[in-house]
Amino acid sequence: MFIKKIDKSNPKKGKVYFTYRLCESYRIDNKVRHRSILNLGNLGDVPHKYHKLLCDRIEQKLKGENLLFANIPDVVEKNAEYYYRRILGEKLLDTHPVTAITSEKAEYTPDIQKVDVKSIENEDSRTFGCEWIGKQMADRCGLTNFLSHLTDKPRTVQLMLAEIICRMAHPSSEAESSRWMSGESSLCEIFGLLKYPTHKELYAAARQLYAHKSEIETFLFEHFNTKYPSKRQIRLFDLTNFYFEGRKEKSEKAQFGRSKEKRSDAKLISLAMLTDAKGFCCKSKFYAGNISEESTLNEILSEFESTSEQQKGLFDTRPVVVMDAGIATEANLKMLKEKGYDYVCISRSGLKNYVPVDSSEIITIHDNRNNPIEIQKVKSSDEKQTDMFLCVRSSQKQLKQESINKKLTKRFEQYLESINSSLSKKNGVKKEDKVNRRIGRAIEKYPSISKLFDIELQVSEDKTVTSMTWKRNGKSTPDSLYFVRASANELTEDIMWEIYNTVREIESTFRCLKTDLDIRPVFHQKDINSEAHLFIGILAYQLVHAIREELKSKDIHFDWRHIRNIMSSHTLVTTRMKLDNNDSLIIRQPSRANQYAAQIYAALNFKQSNPNMKKKSVVPHK
Repeated sequence: MFIKKIDKSNPKKGKVYFTYRLCESYRIDNKVRHRSILNLGNLGDVPHKYHKLLCDRIEQKLKGENLLFANIPDVVEKNAEYYYRRILGEKLLDTHPVTAITSEKAEYTPDIQKVDVKSIENEDSRTFGCEWIGKQMADRCGLTNFLSHLTDKPRTVQLMLAEIICRMAHPSSEAESSRWMSGESSLCEIFGLLKYPTHKELYAAARQLYAHKSEIETFLFEHFNTKYPSKRQIRLFDLTNFYFEGRKEKSEKAQFGRSKEKRSDAKLISLAMLTDAKGFCCKSKFYAGNISEESTLNEILSEFESTSEQQKGLFDTRPVVVMDAGIATEANLKMLKEKGYDYVCISRSGLKNYVPVDSSEIITIHDNRNNPIEIQKVKSSDEKQTDMFLCVRSSQKQLKQESINKKLTKRFEQYLESINSSLSKKNGVKKEDKVNRRIGRAIEKYPSISKLFDIELQVSEDKTVTSMTWKRNGKSTPDSLYFVRASANELTEDIMWEIYNTVREIESTFRCLKTDLDIRPVFHQKDINSEAHLFIGILAYQLVHAIREELKSKDIHFDWRHIRNIMSSHTLVTTRMKLDNNDSLIIRQPSRANQYAAQIYAALNFKQSNPNMKKKSVVPHK
């Protein structure tokens, strides 16, 4: 093989240009002829001095020979791999017809060849299983077809889906995703992408997805709400945030705030999300990192209502809004009542005076670990308060609270010991005002525990603290009792408790986004890229959650990390062997799924492999 330069001209435009072709020579009647194999374009990224090396590397890959050159430049290896795959994929050399994979119970046609067993080699193994179930779920829920209506460019649709599935299988930035697709994953082969996407193409695909955020969210919610209906109309609302690496000086939304991951050193962006009772996203919106939780509910509900007006029957009955204490302010609860929503939430403040509702008794239920929980329906002694409350007492929560209080008490006393020991040191803090500031910092750090102690200082005439004492004042730590608050008085204790516990679904959503899909930290510098990055994570979560719902229905309760690890054992591999005439037989196909991966395929009712992906080529011996 060799690379041949072809000079061309365009008489109409008066331009002269050139292109390169990969050719091979052959002899007929003692005359040497050239045959073109593949048009290589202008090879703009490959310097001319590497052209022969590129040609040799392509030939080595086709013949299955070991490397003859050490330290192959990355640009040569990348282009050689691309052209090698085009030659095999487009059957530009002698090939046999594609045969079906027998594991899918397709029609079986024997193809018997005599091979040299010692020459059999496996190469270019790439991950396949996780990407393949992600692709099939995207097809099943209609996302592939929906995206194809947003643009008339097939490659753009493929890149959009590749971005989402990459976030499921290998959560990372666009730059790392590009590297992973080109070097480790079979995702490009699954989508038929002959050219590996660059990180700039992935950025563009992410921005195009984000430009249609509202339509995509509405479509997926309608689909999953129909496929996985809930017996009650429940909407869960919560707010979380993600931290950035870098200074983000020009960003408007990246702001310092109260980080859920305790990253007070990093700027944040907030995500408000409304989900249904099953955990599927209804609506999401991004805010500045310093936004307060209670100020976002009205805006999200308003946007969701405006979208839902187009969905016939969705709001025939108003859903119940379930939220945690951080969002359940009196202003928000009043707003929900004005909009006609019922709500269930944790009361921000405990009831000091309450009485049991007529005929209500203490009911004992058990959590998923069989620990007893006592609940009783009560009402406030304040006649102005019309909401109903569920008094909840858990022995396990009490033990946990006592353990936390014990640990915090120990730390608070150690802090006081440090202040006291400083009084006897040569250069220690002894001035009354400075000692009081140190005590104030301790009280600020441990507000619930500091109330249990009385602290006294003995101060000399020159305002120097001579000694410091503290003792417990007899007050008890707050009880672990808490109250679930509901606007609908007709709800029974069991239903109130069941509805409130659906809030665990949105907590599970955020845990999946942050842990399983590793959506933080965010490395992007522009707000549009940051929000597109987070939105792709939400879309990946939707597909992951749908896969897990299907598996749960078959009694397979794995988290996504476990599923991803199992499916990583299913790979796409090239097998190369020598035939009896010294020709090279090359077969590329997925490996056979092991018993655990096969169990997941069967539970999802997915195909284990795609027969169209099996390629078989013969490279003639010369």
